[in-house]
Amino acid sequence: MVMNIKVAPLGPANERKPSMPIQKNALPNSTSYRVKDGDNWQTIAAKAGVTPSDLIKFNFRTVVPEEVNWYLREYVGCNVKTPDGRNWRFSSSANPGILYIPNSAVRMPEVKPSAAVPESGLDILRRNLLDESTAIKKVPLWALHKSSFMPLTQMALKHIDNLAETKHTKLPFRVILFGRAFVLGDGELLYRFPTYTSTAKRIFTGNDEHPLFYTNKTTGEKTEGPKLPEMRYGKPVDKNKTVYTARLPAMLLYDSGAVVRLVPYQQGFIFYLESGSAPDPWSVWNM
Repeated sequence: MVMNIKVAPLGPANERKPSMPIQKNALPNSTSYRVKDGDNWQTIAAKAGVTPSDLIKFNFRTVVPEEVNWYLREYVGCNVKTPDGRNWRFSSSANPGILYIPNSAVRMPEVKPSAAVPESGLDILRRNLLDESTAIKKVPLWALHKSSFMPLTQMALKHIDNLAETKHTKLPFRVILFGRAFVLGDGELLYRFPTYTSTAKRIFTGNDEHPLFYTNKTTGEKTEGPKLPEMRYGKPVDKNKTVYTARLPAMLLYDSGAVVRLVPYQQGFIFYLESGSAPDPWSVWNM
């Protein structure tokens, strides 16, 4: 007899109950699949003929990482954490350990664990987008900024799924941008500078919104409060330029699988941001 042992949640930062959970029943027009050691979303989806994002949405009606973790523990019965302790992973010990595959998908052949499908460049990007361990280490006060990155993360995941559906295995460009950030070349500068008005406002209200100034050394153009660029939904950018955020965050995705999150009023040279190992001030610094 298999005993149902209650497994403790991951914690509020990594697991959250949805506001309206779906019913814990077998899904119509689907085939059940018993998860096992070595499985992950990418390998199951690849064998089923669907994208990982579609498989997650089919089972849980959400792709929000914290809500997915709740369903994995409560409905799938996952009881093994990832090495960083921030997500649940599939294992043969999961109880009941059942996922559902839409019947319109390709039937899943049984394969030996040693025949696991290797990760593609897009798989690595998707994994890094959903794994917050790097963000926690590199993004100042990540807990305060996390919610503002969620729309960018969802857009990036959808972009990756669209590429996968068109048979891409990696980004078709060196680096792409999500968000309303400035991308400037040599001779162009964007900086914050306190004025009399902004200093007085800071003293009386605590508001630290010093205005932005743009300078083009080539043309001599100088502008106070330049207009935010249009939203970029995965637009390619030149890795030899510098990215600047204003009051909104931005995200860079690289064809190597690297994901860089920039909080408001940060800047960095795009080429060096990829490795994350370059010493300051060449990687990222606050404006």
